[in-house]
Amino acid sequence: MSRINNQIQHRISAITILGEKKKEAQKYARENYIAIHGNLNGYNPAKTNTIRSINTAKAYRKSGKLFAEWLKEVKGINKINLVNEQLAGEYLQHRDKELSAWTIKQDMAAINKIFKFNLTSKELNLKDRKLSNIKRSRCGPDANRPGLLLKCKEQIFFIRACGCRRDSVTRVTFKDIVFKDGIATGVKLIEKGGKKRTAPVLEQYQNEFTNFVNGFRLHPDEAIFKTFDNHVAAHYYRADYAKNLYKELYNKIGNKKNETYKNYDKEVLKQVSLALGHNRINVVVDNYMY
Repeated sequence: MSRINNQIQHRISAITILGEKKKEAQKYARENYIAIHGNLNGYNPAKTNTIRSINTAKAYRKSGKLFAEWLKEVKGINKINLVNEQLAGEYLQHRDKELSAWTIKQDMAAINKIFKFNLTSKELNLKDRKLSNIKRSRCGPDANRPGLLLKCKEQIFFIRACGCRRDSVTRVTFKDIVFKDGIATGVKLIEKGGKKRTAPVLEQYQNEFTNFVNGFRLHPDEAIFKTFDNHVAAHYYRADYAKNLYKELYNKIGNKKNETYKNYDKEVLKQVSLALGHNRINVVVDNYMY
């Protein structure tokens, strides 16, 4: 490991606080900003100084490693204190020529967090992220990979039934299943940033879901799934869940008098958003109801 990569990885470790609550992180970031600047001019209330998710930490370590390699090999820089925003911007513009906007966005987020920079796509003239450019996870249920569908049919069914994220598939145990009158009605999840939520199981799948999870009753502390192939288009199945849950809830709580958002019942959207692990209805409509 090069000297600069070692320094970057050490800095990532220093700012990683797994399980820290977002509101706590925002509070500390605000206090730190005031201590440095003396006021809140230019302060971004959504910004935090820490990494709260193990998956985010892994992604940022990878981004940091690639940045370190570029700095050492292309610029001959092997000390972290020589890195400035101009160098970081040049690196991102270099990457922007060949990689997707999503990859560059993650790289920029990692660099901003590690070095406390404030780089933006607009100032660097980087590609915009557009929903229309998403292909793999939203184009269909892996129809061109029948072997994958067979291999992961149970995991796919699990996502269809409760809408969990791909990272949660291999974490759920029998103890996380919520039962009501002997029927599995929900799944307790800990996902992005350590957030806890209970995802409702769609009524149309509850009987089948109950029969499936009961097979793990004798080993309640063991993960139901040991593996999950990351090539599975998990977002497609989460979107399928979102649309089915919206229909299910609309039949129960929907009301023509309710306020709407893009022709969807806002009260129902709020419930779907919470079920998916989000807290904004626009995310549900723009990313799942296609």
